Amino acid sequence: MKKSFALSLMVLLALFGGDGFAGGMRNFADSWPIGATTARRLLLKPTQVAGNGHGFLVKAGQGRLFEMSDLEQRFLAFEGRLSGEKIIMEGGALWERTGSDLFKEDQWDCWVLFGENPSWGMAAHHWHQTLGGVSEPPLLEGGLLWELVFQWGEINGRFHLEWPLGVASQILGGRRRRNLLNLTLANKVLAASLVLDRQDDGTPRPGFHFLLALDQGIGVEFRVDPSTGSLGPGLAFARRKLMVRTSHIIHPHLGVTHRLMLVMGQSGGGV
Repeated sequence: MKKSFALSLMVLLALFGGDGFAGGMRNFADSWPIGATTARRLLLKPTQVAGNGHGFLVKAGQGRLFEMSDLEQRFLAFEGRLSGEKIIMEGGALWERTGSDLFKEDQWDCWVLFGENPSWGMAAHHWHQTLGGVSEPPLLEGGLLWELVFQWGEINGRFHLEWPLGVASQILGGRRRRNLLNLTLANKVLAASLVLDRQDDGTPRPGFHFLLALDQGIGVEFRVDPSTGSLGPGLAFARRKLMVRTSHIIHPHLGVTHRLMLVMGQSGGGV
């Protein structure tokens, strides 16, 4: 067995078997709890961003967990919104791959929301692992969604709740890989997001994400995950329908996870 693979396997066991290693430590998109729509509205002039009508986003990215070549990540996602007189619908899907030959995990997600303030919907998540050429039983998870967009003076807010419907136990010991709650608040120059889940013993597991607009189209980001002692900076650049975001999450023992995401298009949704 290669030395690099053995080290990668030790890291995976720590990630998949230990408490509190959810969110930004494994899932690509969870490096940025502040959504792409909020980030673009913060970085660009309001006249350059779509209103509450039709819109779409395509996201593509690549990363490497803890700078290990055996743990490279690839990411592709689509989000869309349709708004008419009788129906308002938002939905999306994503594919993510971690690893390559000896270890590989594929993840597929899809979700849909109907209505506006509040919106209701459902989500489905599917994971499949291959270890040493042996295919593991897949994990399937569903969830009920509830979302509310609101305004308080100059502050825009978004409250997103996903309640799990059931978790298979073959992978990750039945531990969820999605936060229960995401609350995002934003004004003209700053956005902050609180994500919250619970540990196996029922205690809260918080996480934080901040985005500060420095100049037209440029911002700095910062991700904090107190449950694992991980944190790190990022940069965001937006020009019309294109945006680039970076994330560099630092773990005190495992090292740095680097990720880069390109966002194309513009959403017609709220915060």
